[in-house]
Parts: sequence; C-alpha cells; structure tokens
Amino acid sequence: MGTAGKSSAVFFILIMVISSLSLMIVKPVAAQSMPKPSVPEFTLKFHTTSQYQAPTYQTDPFTGKNVTLTGGYYVEGKAVDIKIRNQPFTSRLDATGNYTHLYYIYRVKGHFTNETDWNYGINIDSKYYNASNSEYTTITRVLVGYPFSGEVLAGSQIDFQIQALTGHIDVTQQLIYFGGFGTINNYSFVGVSGDWSPTQTITIGETSASTSPNPTLLATPTPSVPEFPATLALTFLALTALTIAVASRRKHLAGS
Repeated sequence: MGTAGKSSAVFFILIMVISSLSLMIVKPVAAQSMPKPSVPEFTLKFHTTSQYQAPTYQTDPFTGKNVTLTGGYYVEGKAVDIKIRNQPFTSRLDATGNYTHLYYIYRVKGHFTNETDWNYGINIDSKYYNASNSEYTTITRVLVGYPFSGEVLAGSQIDFQIQALTGHIDVTQQLIYFGGFGTINNYSFVGVSGDWSPTQTITIGETSASTSPNPTLLATPTPSVPEFPATLALTFLALTALTIAVASRRKHLAGS
C-alpha cells in the first residue's frame, strides 16, 4: 500500500474513533436534557370492593351425586382510588434509543408512624404505573396485604404520596431456585424523577360482608303493583252510571 493509501486509512480510522467518542459524549448530555416532571396533583377516594366467590362442589364417591362443599358468598373489602391529573408530556427517544414514557409511583404509611416508614405500592411485579392517555390516571390500592397486616379498621388514617417519572423501564431476568429453577423479572427505571408530592391523608370508612348460597337470591325483584287498564275503568264507570239511571227511572215510574 502506498503512502497516500496508508494516510487515507489512518484518516478513516481517526474519523471513526472521533465519531464513537462523540456518541459516547452525547448520550449523557441527551439524558440530562430530559425535562424533570412536575409534582403530581391527585385526589383520594375510599370505596368498598365486592367479589362473588362461586360455590364449590364435589362428587360423592359412594353415591355419585354432586354435593355442595361451600355455598356461594360475597367478599367485601376496602380500597382507595388514587386519581392523578396527567401533566403534559411528549414521548421522545432517550440516549439509549428507547422511547420515553410518563410513569407514576406511590407510597403509603400509617398516619401515626415515622416519616421513614413509607412502603411502595406494587403493580403486579413493578412499582411503576404507566400514565394513561386521558386527562387522569387512576390507581386502585386494595387495602390488604403488605404493609397492612390483617383488616384495615374503619377510622384508620393512611398517608399517600405520588411521584412522577419520565424515561423508560429496563426489564432483566434473574434465575432463582424455589423447589425448582425459575426466573423473576427485575424492573429498573432509567430517566428523570420528579419530586414527591405533599402528603395526603385519607380516613377509612365502614364496610360490611354479605353471604348467600345462591347469588340470585340477592337480586330478588320487587313485585310490581298490577296496573288497572284505563279502558276497563271507563267501561266500569259507564255501566255504573247506566245502572243508576235505570234505577232512578224505575223509581220515578213507580211513584207516578
């Protein structure tokens, strides 16, 4: 290879190296340019949940008949709806080549505990909730399971905080052994996190439970009062008037 060819090759390699360095430098800058989401505005609303548990049956091994093990019943619980007003957001490519999204996370604690006792809400596996495409995003927190031990009593006070995030979620799998080998998903957020909202406190109301061996018994329709047809009413009035007129005529003839 001549001197000119060697110089061209070296120049080409230098261009590639400089381009690679430029890409490495641009990525962190692009990540920093992502706007920080504002503090979310949200409201809390308590409500009860109701779920019907169907009856369970078993075939009697001696008679072959289908016997009922447990009757159907309703299970009522407590829940809180977190209604978040979505903020303006435009998806874009981040430094890693992923499209960004608007997410929310929330945390809860008992009102009378320390400020360090917050517990994150979990959405199946992940604590990240994707914002909806409408004006509001609603997250329903059922008041059962961690960190609530047992039933949440009426009159209990629960603190909530919300945080908004813009970026994307990386999902990696981890090999575990639990009576056999399997995998679990690990979720990590890449992007910019906003500040936590001020604390809002909600007081839990009353709820009750109802049971029934047959769900149709709970929906017995109220008997309606039979309607009296208008035509029949008019006919009855006409016959009554005619009867009175005939009786009066006969009385008049008898007196004359």
